[in-house]
Amino acid sequence: MRKLFTVLTVLVFVFAVLAFGCARKAEPSPAPVQQVPVPEMGQVQPAEEEVIAPPAPAPEPESEVPATIGTRVEGTEQEAVEEELPEEVEEIQLTPEKTMTSGNQTVSVGTTLYWKNHDSWPHQLAVESGKGFDTVRHAESPRLLQGNVWNYTFSESGLFVVRDIFSGNMRMYVTVE
Repeated sequence: MRKLFTVLTVLVFVFAVLAFGCARKAEPSPAPVQQVPVPEMGQVQPAEEEVIAPPAPAPEPESEVPATIGTRVEGTEQEAVEEELPEEVEEIQLTPEKTMTSGNQTVSVGTTLYWKNHDSWPHQLAVESGKGFDTVRHAESPRLLQGNVWNYTFSESGLFVVRDIFSGNMRMYVTVE
């Protein structure tokens, strides 16, 4: 049994060497290099000098936009302005606990709801209806900094979810009749 194994191993080795050697012989040889005549010293004409214009200066940026990092916008803390709500409306607060003070609400068509950010982190609200692939986004607030207010008027009946696109738990359901 050992002799058979040894013979087979030697045959495989010989076959591999022959196959590799034949493959190397089949490779095309490189093309010969062509000789280019070199002119003698007196035969070369000087080239004309090119005038290269200096590069144009880069345009100045019009204004600096704050860099977005996750849900936080650098440099916007100073820009947060405390906004006032009309006296006759109910304020839905966005709390530091990442919740809304109002749970589910039932309102009539044409009702406007107001959200105010009482959290030190910015939030961005979306009003959506439907489920899964049939979800429709009806509105999206701008980034609400601390003290900012956003409102939305429900102009059609149905079941809507108002949620913060950055905080999964911050949501409320609005039934419009």
